[in-house]
Amino acid sequence: MAIHYGATTNAAAKDTGTLTWTHVPSGNADGVIIAIVQDVATIDQVSSVTYGGVTVPKHQSVTSTTGETAQVDLYFLDGNSVPSGNQTVTINVSGADQKMAWCTTLYSDAGKTLTVRNTGTFNSTSLANPSAVLNLNANTSYVGMVFHSGINQNNGIAPLAGWTGYEIDFNNSTGGYYSYNTIASANVTYGWSQNADDALAIAFAVTESAPSQSPSSR
Repeated sequence: MAIHYGATTNAAAKDTGTLTWTHVPSGNADGVIIAIVQDVATIDQVSSVTYGGVTVPKHQSVTSTTGETAQVDLYFLDGNSVPSGNQTVTINVSGADQKMAWCTTLYSDAGKTLTVRNTGTFNSTSLANPSAVLNLNANTSYVGMVFHSGINQNNGIAPLAGWTGYEIDFNNSTGGYYSYNTIASANVTYGWSQNADDALAIAFAVTESAPSQSPSSR
């Protein structure tokens, strides 16, 4: 089985209102990841997420209610519902804190569906160089991470070796989305470099799952 990276795009700029943009996938997507950072928010201010008009279900959120408060969100749509071609991503909101979002599309071998197999998190008000291992359980996986840091982007935020990053400066803090550069089955160390400060994140592994089979008739 194999899983393949397609493309990552993001909203044109951080915003306090609805975020919307056109995502251009590479090939026909079998899975859609929407990663969101809500700066300052202590309650969820995202009311809905759609990809090409299809609702994207929330998979997980992590919220920091002390220190530099924020929330990070992971939404995932599997291939059974993913429309083909270029699609509009829309993040509808219910509050006016700053937000940023990214969309990543993945594709798989024919006949396979994609699933979020495992996640790991950080939620700390003081953590230097946050780092942990995401166990892939020998499943070939795409690994990504959405995060919020209390460090300003211009003062020392950087991805770990082997990761590619997108970052947004929220003036007194930083949000970001990082992808691990290798699709493989070995466990992956996730995190980023920073001085001791707030650290909030969801790291996740997306893998293929075999299609379900109906019992044979007799």
